[in-house]
Amino acid sequence: MERDIAYKLTQELDQEIHSERQVVYILVELRKLLEKKGLLDNERYRALKLCCDWAVHPKLTFASAQAITALFDRYESAYRREPVGVSQAGIPELVEFCEHSRFCGQFIDACGAIGISAAAVANDDWWRSFLRRFSEVVRDCPLEAKAQNTTYVTRVTASAIDPTSVGILYKQFAISWQWECRDRDTLGSMVSLF
Repeated sequence: MERDIAYKLTQELDQEIHSERQVVYILVELRKLLEKKGLLDNERYRALKLCCDWAVHPKLTFASAQAITALFDRYESAYRREPVGVSQAGIPELVEFCEHSRFCGQFIDACGAIGISAAAVANDDWWRSFLRRFSEVVRDCPLEAKAQNTTYVTRVTASAIDPTSVGILYKQFAISWQWECRDRDTLGSMVSLF
C-alpha cells in the first residue's frame, strides 16, 4: 500500500500543477505516507501538517492553527504598540509562514524522509504554481482562534490575488492574509508576493 501511494505521489509531483485538485491530492497522499511512517505529528513537520490539514478541512481550530493565529495576534499586538510591517515586527516565524518558506522546506524534507524525490518541489516555477493553487484551495477555509487563546485576533484567512491589484507588476501572484480582531470592525491585512 505504501509503495502504491509513493508511486502515485511521485507521478503527481512530476506533473505541472494546473489545478486545485492536484494540490489537494498531493497533500492528502503526502499526509497518508507521513502518518504511515509515524512522522505526521513530528514537530519538525508542523507547518506541513497544518497546510495538509488546511487543504481538506473547511475550518481549522487544531493546535497548529492556534499557533499560527497566535503569531498573527503577536503581530497585531506589536503593530498597536508601533505600526511596522510584518518583516520589521521581529516575528520571523510569521514571516516564514506567510511566505511559505517553512512549508516548502518541510515538504522537501518530508519527501526525503518517505523516500520520494523532492526535485519538483525544489523547482521555483513548480513551487509557485503549487502555492498559487494551494492558496485558491484554502481561500474559504479560515484558521480560527478560540477566544481565550488570543488577545485580539479571532480568525485568519488567506486568498490568492493578482499582484497588479496591489500595484505590483513584477510578481507572478500574491497571497492576501486577513485577520479579524474582536475589538474592531476593520480587518488587518498583509500581502505575500511570489
